[in-house]
Amino acid sequence: MSKSLVFAEPGVPHEVLSLKEDSVPDASELKPGKLLVKILAAPINPSDINTVEGKYPLRPELPGVPGNEAVGVVQAVGPEVSGIEKGDRVVPVKSCEGTWRTHAVVDASAWHKVPASLPLEVACAMSINPPTALLMLTTFVDLKPGDAVVQDGANSAVGKYVIQLAKDRGLKSINLIRARDSEAETQKLKDELHELGATLVTTAEALKEDLKASGLPAPKLALDCVGGPTAVAMAKSLE
Repeated sequence: MSKSLVFAEPGVPHEVLSLKEDSVPDASELKPGKLLVKILAAPINPSDINTVEGKYPLRPELPGVPGNEAVGVVQAVGPEVSGIEKGDRVVPVKSCEGTWRTHAVVDASAWHKVPASLPLEVACAMSINPPTALLMLTTFVDLKPGDAVVQDGANSAVGKYVIQLAKDRGLKSINLIRARDSEAETQKLKDELHELGATLVTTAEALKEDLKASGLPAPKLALDCVGGPTAVAMAKSLE
């Protein structure tokens, strides 16, 4: 049995999404260039919710299945497909593939083989947040090893990738978080980000003082996802 979440019109997700059950597509009927993929894991991104709500510029034809990311295992390979075999794990490399389902017939050209050793939770979330973080670090400023970048929302999915990519590229990351309800909770979050490779973890209120005390260079790039006073504090810290 194949299952999928389908919506016929934009709206509040829990109101417009419905579970559809159907038979698994017949592997013997695959057309040239097609794969039958069993979805193993698919995340829920804010952009997926926005797609269902009708607020995102990219969306499937309706009625359609939401979901842009996933990892699946190839159940069958159609004619004229090379480089992918039955049993391979694959991820989508195009948007609007409709990954909130258990089985899908897809274009082989829109899916890419990945190592089976990758944990499912990593493989299913490779195509949105990691590239976003990389593009932010490489598009706006020509950063060199030793340069610093400051970001808010450092404990978000993208923020955590920024930390890891910055470390890998020899950059210093200055990371702003919101203070938690207790000092112990705040310190726990700081420790988690330091373990990922963060150079400095602080709050917007303490940024000026902590940056000065750290001896780090003024950041050449600020990445903002919060706005307001936090964005102002980061802007003032720039080189």
